[in-house]
Amino acid sequence: MGAVHAQNESDAIRYSSGYWYGTARSMGVGGAVSTLGADASAITLNPAGLAQYRSSEFSSSLSFQNISNRASYINSVTRDARFNMNIPNLSLIIADQQYDGNKPRTEGWVNYAVGFGVNRSHDFHSRTFFRDTNNSSSVTDYFADRANGTLVDDMQEGSLERIAWDAYAMDAGSTNGTYLSPLLGGTRMLRQSGIRDIRGSINDWHLSLGTNYSNRLYLGLGLVYSALRYQEDFSLEERDLKTDPTLKDLRDVEFIETNNDRGGAVGARLGMILRANDNLRFGLGIQTPRSFSLTKTYTYRIVTRYDAGAAGGISRAEAETDPANSYTFKIVTPFKANLGMTMQFGKNGFIGADMELVDYTTSRLTATDYGFQTENANIRLLYRQVLNARIGGEWVIDKYRLRAGYMNFPNPFSNNAGIPFTRDLGYSAVTGGFGIREKAYFLDLALVGGKRADYYTPYSFNEGSPYTAYTVTNNYRFWNFVVTLGFRLE
Repeated sequence: MGAVHAQNESDAIRYSSGYWYGTARSMGVGGAVSTLGADASAITLNPAGLAQYRSSEFSSSLSFQNISNRASYINSVTRDARFNMNIPNLSLIIADQQYDGNKPRTEGWVNYAVGFGVNRSHDFHSRTFFRDTNNSSSVTDYFADRANGTLVDDMQEGSLERIAWDAYAMDAGSTNGTYLSPLLGGTRMLRQSGIRDIRGSINDWHLSLGTNYSNRLYLGLGLVYSALRYQEDFSLEERDLKTDPTLKDLRDVEFIETNNDRGGAVGARLGMILRANDNLRFGLGIQTPRSFSLTKTYTYRIVTRYDAGAAGGISRAEAETDPANSYTFKIVTPFKANLGMTMQFGKNGFIGADMELVDYTTSRLTATDYGFQTENANIRLLYRQVLNARIGGEWVIDKYRLRAGYMNFPNPFSNNAGIPFTRDLGYSAVTGGFGIREKAYFLDLALVGGKRADYYTPYSFNEGSPYTAYTVTNNYRFWNFVVTLGFRLE
């Protein structure tokens, strides 16, 4: 039972949604580069952009990201932050220009290009700190509620129910298979504080090929291996603030939970770009669904401390999962289609716009020993189809480049989710950048400032429970500074 609880529709949406990461040039123009081509990140949206390379190049990017969070829990607001440094893009492009004699070919298949590299498509880093006094429930009520209906001898070793029982974080009820919190009396007055620390990413390793027909039609194909790493550490400390000194029971409890997902998926990208005239390009890029094969490892640790004179003579108890639990499952992410347009103003710059269609209702969870019918039904009910938008431009001044852009990723939740603040659960960012182009090298800088929100419930109760669970609402603000250095190889 413990393994099945660990996966739900939240996992599917986490690995299906994603924002924009890549080279400083692409981020400086808000990611609106799918039809621009000749950019190492553009080929992750539309591999046909490879065919616009006329010379080979190598480039590497470095990102410095700070994410601050304003968390609301019950009636309290707390703040925390996390800094992360990563490599959002690393690429090698090999271009092969075709010639007729000594002149570059202008008709037929005029050039080919191959791209190798890695581009970050998801970044999970965040940190949440919350605290307040809870007068409605205890985490020990959650342990008991979750265990109800299961005999002690039937509890899975290493499961949360078994760990809570072994740590004296719940008591037996009046009948077999029922459980109660060890807190005496009918009231709750508990000081709760918690930390949720998340790290990880999805990095797309790709091998792509592009070709150019008469400088009018550009075609591309890419094979992708997506490497996923997700680590979540959650801790909750709870202290009883009882005012009745005659009640000798649980004084405080510490609950620690870890979740780690590792795995990968293989997918493909297809793309075409049509150059309508010297100034206007249109393009279509598609990404096939990806089936992530994942192994989740997870552990629980509970420490309880009792008042002196508590029943049974208990003063302290501790239990933890050892070895870690593990479970293998799959997540199928949605098909994505990207429509793009670029308007070029000669050699003076460009304006680009992209629209990306994603249907989150097509995400799926699968496993060999569990059907995930409820979870997959929730995906179809709670999520929806969205259009992600990116727009931006570049102004050329001799060898210098000035850039600006905007990106918006609407929230994936449908009206059926019953969340009053769904509009705030999307992601939006304003971007800017600067670049220098020399014959042998280029240097680009970008600054991205954005916001997003999400919510998290530290613990929840089954329907019909008399206890209330509260939700943590997170409002994130982030700044991302990106540097890209590239070298032309011929």
